[in-house]
Amino acid sequence: MAITGFFNRTILTKRLTGVGGGSNRQTWQTNLVDIPAAIHPANPELFTVQDSAFYNQFKMFCGKTNDIEIGDQVIDGSDIYSVLGKALFDDFGGRNNEHMRLTIMKGQ
Repeated sequence: MAITGFFNRTILTKRLTGVGGGSNRQTWQTNLVDIPAAIHPANPELFTVQDSAFYNQFKMFCGKTNDIEIGDQVIDGSDIYSVLGKALFDDFGGRNNEHMRLTIMKGQ
């Protein structure tokens, strides 16, 4: 079975972009829409970032050609995740199963 058979969600991504006009402001702009993906808990325990907030960590799997970068947001319905890391994988063997694996977090 191709890994795409496990993609059970459709997500969108957002990326910070400059507003322009000589301003240093940035705003979240939609980057990708209708991207098939799978999101699974990576660890049941909460972790902290700079000792200030608690987060859940997840793994997201999607197609290898998607333009998703560290720092982007992944939106799955009402859930918003931040992208912490990404890598290309071929866990199942064969060229048809190459995919991107992302480490994402969601605040509590």
